[in-house]
Amino acid sequence: MSVADAANIIFYEGLGTFVFVLLINGVCISSGLRTARSHTNEWLFLGIGAGVAVSTACFVAYEAGANLNPVVTVANALLSNISWSQVPFYIIGQMLGAMLAPLVAYLVFKQEFDKDHEFNNSTQILFFTVPEDRNLFWNTFSEAVGSFLLLLYVVFALDTSSDLGTLKYMGVGVVVASIGLAVGAPTCYAINPARDLGPRLMYSFILPIKNKGKVDWQYAIVPILGPFIGGLAVVLLKLFAVHVIA
Repeated sequence: MSVADAANIIFYEGLGTFVFVLLINGVCISSGLRTARSHTNEWLFLGIGAGVAVSTACFVAYEAGANLNPVVTVANALLSNISWSQVPFYIIGQMLGAMLAPLVAYLVFKQEFDKDHEFNNSTQILFFTVPEDRNLFWNTFSEAVGSFLLLLYVVFALDTSSDLGTLKYMGVGVVVASIGLAVGAPTCYAINPARDLGPRLMYSFILPIKNKGKVDWQYAIVPILGPFIGGLAVVLLKLFAVHVIA
């Protein structure tokens, strides 16, 4: 693979993931930060916002295939849709975008974070996932189920709707919103390792939020492991459908 191809992947995947995570973080901050004008804590607001964020980001990253998610990238490699030599560049772009986005989201709302900053010790959930009830096994299961549903659309439905062109990305947003509203609440649903890990790193080490809360690094394995388990299950289903049923 040429340097130009690698740069193209990093640029578009990074830009798309940046848009995705910035919009996700922005929706979470708008809804969950007590000093924000739009403070509602409405799960419906968050679910719809997440869906719109994903669709928007997919259109931005169209030139690179709009993976925006390490699980989608690895699934594509396992199904021979992309080469394994491309995988590191997809993930580099995704992580760079996911790390820059929370910084910009924080700066947009800096004045709101500075108000009543004694309450900022619970602002982790505005940037990355925090479970409603912490249990590593069941939280991983929840993330796996959500990712399974997402990859079902990506792996199965997109194969039969290529004639829709970029409109297929609207469907991704609908699916993400539906997953969030249906099964996302227990973990705040990452269903994307980069979407959680990038902001988690930035919140822990970079963002200068006054009195910010502690980061649960033991839990950080959940939004990484769960999505890959769900994604692998879908890949195995696809291989079964292609090589056994067909």
